[in-house]
Amino acid sequence: MRPVYESVVRPLLFRLDPERAHDLAMRASELGGRSGLTRRIAHRTFAVSDPRLRTSVAGLDLANPLGLAAGFDKNGRAAPMLGSLGFGHVEIGSVSAHPSDGNPRPRLFRIPDDRGIVVAYGVPNEGADAVAARLAGSRVRARVGVNLVKTNDPARPAVEPDVYEDYAASLARLQDRADYVALNLSCPNSAADRDFFDDLPRIDRLLAALGEAGVRRPLFLKLKPTQDAGVLREIVAIADGHPFVSGFGINLPAGKPDTLEIRSTPRDRLAAMPGAVGGPR
Repeated sequence: MRPVYESVVRPLLFRLDPERAHDLAMRASELGGRSGLTRRIAHRTFAVSDPRLRTSVAGLDLANPLGLAAGFDKNGRAAPMLGSLGFGHVEIGSVSAHPSDGNPRPRLFRIPDDRGIVVAYGVPNEGADAVAARLAGSRVRARVGVNLVKTNDPARPAVEPDVYEDYAASLARLQDRADYVALNLSCPNSAADRDFFDDLPRIDRLLAALGEAGVRRPLFLKLKPTQDAGVLREIVAIADGHPFVSGFGINLPAGKPDTLEIRSTPRDRLAAMPGAVGGPR
């Protein structure tokens, strides 16, 4: 399969605009996922079953520890097929209470010499109601997570208590459609919102609001990357006050920090691309 991908599929896809290629991959996965036969063939071809890979996180048994992060399937369109490819879990989103168009295009860029991408999507999604309805009819082999984010809309600025109500509305609609929930607290591509939770007591107020609404699934916090041990200790102390918090994840850093190990892409070219860098380094 790999030689075919590298010699045929990849060159064709790389002739397309990156977002167009992503959308085609999503459409193909969505279509393939509608057939039980196609899903079974995909699972037999790509999934690996080995008891040594089985693991458990927050009480959830996983076939393996490798999962698909939020960002690829933003609206749960392809979850049945993606769950048949051998992932231990598939995370949908980020999803907000209200639909969002995201940032203007172009908003996805390739840096192939560094095996990376630059992402400036701004969390476009169809909203919690649409995603909940879609997941209600989905059969997914892997564990399903839903990543929640505040609606990216200039008409809905990041102010208290609106932000907490936005997350609570998404939680109410989506948690029963998922095995776990992740809260995206640091979207690097939603400039007006990404620093909202730098005021750490706001994390406590958000978790208190969600606790009052009722959390019925393991919940994880997706945080801005930091090396400040004091900040990390304070966040852990806040989470300890809310027993439904099961763990943490780390988001991409915003912008183009100097610590990025970019070896082949010229820095001036990189700077001309809006968004955050994702890749192996």
